[in-house]
Amino acid sequence: MGEPAVWLKSDGSTIEGNILFKYPTRTETIGDADKYEYPPNKPSCEWFKDTFVGLKELSDAQSFEYLIIRDRKYLVTLVETKVDGDNYVANLDLTAWNVIGSKKNSMFLSGDSDLLATFEV
Repeated sequence: MGEPAVWLKSDGSTIEGNILFKYPTRTETIGDADKYEYPPNKPSCEWFKDTFVGLKELSDAQSFEYLIIRDRKYLVTLVETKVDGDNYVANLDLTAWNVIGSKKNSMFLSGDSDLLATFEV
């Protein structure tokens, strides 16, 4: 299902899994007036309950948990269970620092425009 993601747990370990990822980027005009626009939702993702076991509970406890999706690091801000109880949906915020896949020893702002720092892994 979906695409690969990596959970960067607050204890320093990682877990890999597959998710459905949604990152809308286009605003929608509402009605005939130029001033009425519907901004896109924030990024979110969905996974089966056995993929990231414990992520919901840590998110509920306000722990800093991150997912790496498409070589970008997202803070998990809220995890909800769907009605069926077998799927979870997480609201995500793009973090200020992101590691770009082809340049794993470099850090960029989320806009990817300026190299800010390098580091050793």
